[in-house]
Amino acid sequence: DPDPDPDPNPNPNPNPNPDLDPNQISPFCQVDGDLFPSEDEKLETKTNLHSLISDHLEENNIHIPFTYSLTSIYDNSISECFSKVVQKLIPTYHVLENLLNTLNSNCNLEKSFIFDVMSKLYLATDSSPVDLQTHELCSDMIDVVIDISGNVFLQP
Repeated sequence: DPDPDPDPNPNPNPNPNPDLDPNQISPFCQVDGDLFPSEDEKLETKTNLHSLISDHLEENNIHIPFTYSLTSIYDNSISECFSKVVQKLIPTYHVLENLLNTLNSNCNLEKSFIFDVMSKLYLATDSSPVDLQTHELCSDMIDVVIDISGNVFLQP
């Protein structure tokens, strides 16, 4: 006897965080150099970009959620954006996030990450917001550990 109410979406996204929807478009927009000398111009560009993308999708009757990130080669913003892309590819990301929340609670930590050491991308983090400076500090500390260890632990 078939199920009278079959699930219309047999493969729902198990991740409750909408920012990590793998079906979401996530373009990067580089905002450094002579074109963007001030933060106000970056904000204006971000607003204009959002409007242009929204209008284009609406005109073409495309209903795909999107977010975009302003990145720069002068800080770790590009690394943070790539980290978010990688997180979207992890089907059980919410489990890792919950485990890191538990770790923070039990060990009285402010923030925790799971990093890929070689790329310095964070594969997971707890549910608190990521501060770019904290991410940069962690990335720098990974460099220090690699330099001190002489890559002994990183060889296959």
